[in-house]
Amino acid sequence: MRTVIAIALACVVGLAAAPSNAGRIFAGYPTAILCSVGKPDDQGRRKLVAYYITAVERDGRVIYRPQAVQPVNVWIDGDLIVRAENLDDCDGLSVRQLTEEGRARD
Repeated sequence: MRTVIAIALACVVGLAAAPSNAGRIFAGYPTAILCSVGKPDDQGRRKLVAYYITAVERDGRVIYRPQAVQPVNVWIDGDLIVRAENLDDCDGLSVRQLTEEGRARD
């Protein structure tokens, strides 16, 4: 019984000490980000679209694209700032801000 408790405690401590990048495709970059698109509905809400990592450019920027066909791509630069023309609720925000808002996900 003591062995089981020791193993369980080691697992809990290991998970608590895991780096914040655990589970991420690229260290420091979220797997997906959510940005609003389209016109607001009658209650002022816009549709949230998930953008996923699709490529890394030679200059180090990470490119995000939605699974659905959309003309807008999202980039995150080396300073972890989102660049997303026409997506005003994401453009210029940091990954930290999106994470705090629940819109950057692993």
